[in-house]
Amino acid sequence: MNKIEELIGYGREKGCSDIHLTFGSEPVMRCAGELVVLKGYGIMNDETLMECADLVLKGAGGKVAGGESLEDLDVCYETKEGSRNRVNIYRQQNHVTLAIRLLKEHIPTIEELNLPEGIRELTSLRQGLVLVNGPAGSGKSTALAAMIHEINVNFARHIITVENPTEYRHVNRKSIVNQREVGTDVSSFAQGIKSALKEDADVILAGALQDTETILAALTAAETGHLVFSALHIAGAEESVSYMVDLFPQHQQQQIKARLQASLRAVVSRQFLADGDKSRRNTEVTVMGRK
Repeated sequence: MNKIEELIGYGREKGCSDIHLTFGSEPVMRCAGELVVLKGYGIMNDETLMECADLVLKGAGGKVAGGESLEDLDVCYETKEGSRNRVNIYRQQNHVTLAIRLLKEHIPTIEELNLPEGIRELTSLRQGLVLVNGPAGSGKSTALAAMIHEINVNFARHIITVENPTEYRHVNRKSIVNQREVGTDVSSFAQGIKSALKEDADVILAGALQDTETILAALTAAETGHLVFSALHIAGAEESVSYMVDLFPQHQQQQIKARLQASLRAVVSRQFLADGDKSRRNTEVTVMGRK
């Protein structure tokens, strides 16, 4: 078993969510929301970090999502046991560094995530824009995957996802699910959404609304009879709307705000909540409906 598989296996056994491999430090894992040093494993040096990066890239078929260089790239690494993991490889102080997110081994259902019943109602919509927001690690991608899964098992729809990288693999049930990865199958989120309009899509999932071109493409899709899901790294429903509007030049902001008011069906906000002993975290979900 190689180093990466060994660390991922240990992390999953302990119920951790993330693994950090950094120069000059032993591996660090995030378990129950807290960072824990893996004592006795050994200090990570450049040779070991490069070896780990190479193993990840080979395991991902040598493909890099988004066309990034080794300075900042995302890949989805699948272990020999079949578990999928999102890996970000980046540089700091001229040293290769890895951040590994241990994805759930199956697509969780809405019930398993304890999402409110209002979330299920969103999956029956035929058009409009649904946003899931929250800080990094709050479970936005997992919530989106659960909603796509809900549509897949209950409705006959053509679903197209555009992700970077593809985190959860959906198997066709009542729906047809085609999953496109930025950098491998399509050049950008915006291009993937625009292409979906020509591919008879009913439902479109865009991994992130990160620029004006993608936001415009998502709004156009929602306005033309498609149900669009996406995520924002912004906390709060009103803050999400303000963030998107503020990305545009001032002379366009009123128009974008009006389009959002017409198309936005809901904003689902996921937040960390520490319990009494602050050793664990839960997630709060808020649905804000818009007419």
